[in-house]
Amino acid sequence: MPVMTTITRALLLVGVALTAQLCACTAYGGDGFSVEFIHRDSVGSPFHDPSLTAHGRVVKALARSYAHADAPSAHGVVSELTSTPFEYLMALNVGTPPTRLLAIADTGSDLVWLNCSRKGPHGLGPAFAGDAPSPTPPPGVVFDPSKSKTYSPVGCDSGACRELHETVCVDSKCAYFYGYGGGSTTSGLLSTETFTFADDAPAGSRGDRTTRVPDVNFGCGTTFVGSFIGDGLVGLGNTNLSLVAQLGAHASLGRRFSYCLLPYSVNGSSLLNFGARATVTEPGAATTPLIPSRVKSYYTIGLLSVKVGNATYAAPQQSPAVVDSGTTLTFLNKALLDPLKDTLCLAIAPSARSSLIGNIAQQNMHVGYDLDKGTVTFAAADCARSYSAHPPSPAHSHAPATSGSA
Repeated sequence: MPVMTTITRALLLVGVALTAQLCACTAYGGDGFSVEFIHRDSVGSPFHDPSLTAHGRVVKALARSYAHADAPSAHGVVSELTSTPFEYLMALNVGTPPTRLLAIADTGSDLVWLNCSRKGPHGLGPAFAGDAPSPTPPPGVVFDPSKSKTYSPVGCDSGACRELHETVCVDSKCAYFYGYGGGSTTSGLLSTETFTFADDAPAGSRGDRTTRVPDVNFGCGTTFVGSFIGDGLVGLGNTNLSLVAQLGAHASLGRRFSYCLLPYSVNGSSLLNFGARATVTEPGAATTPLIPSRVKSYYTIGLLSVKVGNATYAAPQQSPAVVDSGTTLTFLNKALLDPLKDTLCLAIAPSARSSLIGNIAQQNMHVGYDLDKGTVTFAAADCARSYSAHPPSPAHSHAPATSGSA
């Protein structure tokens, strides 16, 4: 696996550099904040299986990767690469007083939604005709809007409601239906709430602070169909509904974020950075523009060719490539991959559709997304050393819990 990781990392750096310019990084105002970016198999995750060997964890991750990329879309307008398999989680505190939840972090979709109680002052419940309660309520923390002073449902005529493709008006409130690849669906009421983020930056880097953001649009989900684990899902995609876009609008952080993924062999959490901390400043950083995608929420770049050693392999035509932290393998268009696979052993699989750069290729790389500039920046980095790998947190569990107010 180390050989595979090294080759795919080199492949990624060189490939995107062909359509990139060297980063001339500028400092942004403010400091921003960082939260834990927790791999589902790490010891800091409530889904960690201690019986699995390192090899077993990789095998399971690869299996999830194939399910993730090959799942058919239930609806043409939703994230086709996003299914119930997932790789990373993030902690967030929602409401006043705040409830702490551990949600899937997904760069391939846009909607932020949480498991919500069906009871409350706003009549939460199945919103669409034919909806039925989930056969088994998802495990974990359930957010109860009736206990929060800052919760509010969103009206049908709001801009946020119009951003969603499938909505109905229920008592002047915006009810939504959202589908994922593989047939998983969720529905509920679009709402606003205060989100509070604890700063999980390494000690000595001005941590121990919180960032409080009011009026974040999110789905208060009361129905879910499919196999799902977690307290909700945080969409980090390239649309106005995603968390990164909303943070930029409300907290003057700019619409940007970054991560530096630890290798699977490191028992710790990576960091997910917002604001100025998302700036990629490592030597050799390369920036490439985002290009239009048939699914707006995807972060898609143009891949013209791949260089390994002294050999360069040109794509038959410009190949769009989705950058996705939620998929393990890298998928390359078959016409581009075929010349490579007879000489090299790669953690790469063929794809009849768009190429996709998965998280194995992104390990030990600082990857920054800037929605304001419309770019993605890559730089090789020793994530465990450069970013002082966050130690596993014993607090991650699915027992209902709340945290103090900010």
